[in-house]
Amino acid sequence: MRTRGPGTPNREWLPSDSALWETCRIVADSINGHALESQLATYFPLSPGEVALVSGDATVDEFRAAGDGRYASQTTLVAGSGTFGLALGAASLAATVIGNANRRAQAQADAQLRWRPGLQGGIVVTTNAFYLQCAQGLFRWDWNSIDLMAVAQYNCAVFQGRSASGPMTWRLSGPWTELVFALWALARHPQHPQFLDGSWLPANWIRWATDQGFPPQLEPPALARGAVSGGDAGDGLG
Repeated sequence: MRTRGPGTPNREWLPSDSALWETCRIVADSINGHALESQLATYFPLSPGEVALVSGDATVDEFRAAGDGRYASQTTLVAGSGTFGLALGAASLAATVIGNANRRAQAQADAQLRWRPGLQGGIVVTTNAFYLQCAQGLFRWDWNSIDLMAVAQYNCAVFQGRSASGPMTWRLSGPWTELVFALWALARHPQHPQFLDGSWLPANWIRWATDQGFPPQLEPPALARGAVSGGDAGDGLG
């Protein structure tokens, strides 16, 4: 295990670092106009000229409401005579009131916009899009269908786009998230603030990786040609 410098914690090189190193290589090749090649085979057809680059695991959450706030109120009437019958009716009525209150509270909670679990499975990133393979099916998001994207934190980005079912707000998490962002930015929005200032990469990660003996290909000359800065503040991912 190596250290990056005095006052910083020791940290091993992780598989996610390898993914980020590969991301830098692909982005550098794209910036420099090098043809992107792949030895990755897919179980689904690609568009003409589309190249599959990497694959791995990913999860997607959706920012949405689970309901509209409506719920079905239930009424239960238990008829009876005598002390026992009256007690049974009172208990049944109390249970109905509690049940309706719980359903109302759940309906109100479901009506709130928040991140809700979406899809979990494999991701394939290509030169034109990213694909999600999961139990629900195969979902393709090409760069033209994504209108807005921002890296929220390491291995996590939020994007808005246009799907077959209408506008969507998704949160993508996984080791290839930064690659998805960078390829989308290169294709759709090279003036994206995070792309320009290099904050789509973890702060100081390029320097940290270089100190580990794995200098990324996305070095300052390439960054300058691509109008991208690698950043110079903060620690590595540790």
